[in-house]
Amino acid sequence: MMKLPANRMMLNFMMIFVVMSGCGTGNIENNSLDELLEKNKFQPTSMYTGPTSSKEKRILNDIVNDAIIYIQRLEEPRNPALVRNRLQGLLLQVDYFETADRDQTYIYAIQIWRAAGFSEESGLFDISDQDVLDSIE
Repeated sequence: MMKLPANRMMLNFMMIFVVMSGCGTGNIENNSLDELLEKNKFQPTSMYTGPTSSKEKRILNDIVNDAIIYIQRLEEPRNPALVRNRLQGLLLQVDYFETADRDQTYIYAIQIWRAAGFSEESGLFDISDQDVLDSIE
């Protein structure tokens, strides 16, 4: 299980609070890796303003797409440990971006995990994948 960096511990506690208060919708799209790769990621929504610049948006898209491409190239059936390790690397790569951008990356990481063919928990977070989604959305 990935341990969150010290500066992320407060976020983890906040996410648990939001989950326990019943906020969030928990909806997640069921996409294939190809669909996720083609998706224009980090788009503003009613709850997310998007990256602060077009340059940051390109960088974030590239980081997520690199993870997707790596996982696509793994031999099937995909080894969950290899996929998890790559997604942990993805989360570390966005550690210095804005909180909302990291939160969006968490959603993409879970979508990638599921699109890679896994239905069990990703093990990327100290709480369940669904609780992460519920706390962000």
